[in-house]
Amino acid sequence: MESAVANMTSPGEKVLVASSGHFGNRWREICKAYSVEVEHYEVEWGQAVDPAEVSKRLKDAPGIKLVFTTLNETSTGVANDIQALAKVVHEAGALIVVDAISGLGAMPCESEAWGIDLILAGSQKGFMIPPGLGFVSLSPGGWKRPKPPRAPVTISATTRPSKN
Repeated sequence: MESAVANMTSPGEKVLVASSGHFGNRWREICKAYSVEVEHYEVEWGQAVDPAEVSKRLKDAPGIKLVFTTLNETSTGVANDIQALAKVVHEAGALIVVDAISGLGAMPCESEAWGIDLILAGSQKGFMIPPGLGFVSLSPGGWKRPKPPRAPVTISATTRPSKN
């Protein structure tokens, strides 16, 4: 998650974080640690992120070019409709970044067909293999995103970005 924020955002840039539990909120904390301005859309835990609300928020803030969310929220078991979310995000001219750590390999997720721009997963949850491996897939649109300037290094209670 940290590498996605470090490599896809710039300090001062505004992003939308759509969260439905702990790991959605973690996106917010990592973004803040990298001096990224966060528009936080948090639904009640146990509920899914509403694509119509994401669309509305993106229309109200046309400068947002990145949306962070989760495929499946580990803390609540909620699955977000990533296909619908990706559609409204792209209609607004933005990219979608999805934490699929607990869902990839355990539930349907078609990153290319659904238009996910950056998806990340780990070996320890949905794949149920020993921890320590991280997987990232970046769409052609994600590759075209200009490389952001180096984010400042900060330390917070929830994340400890590296100095590299």
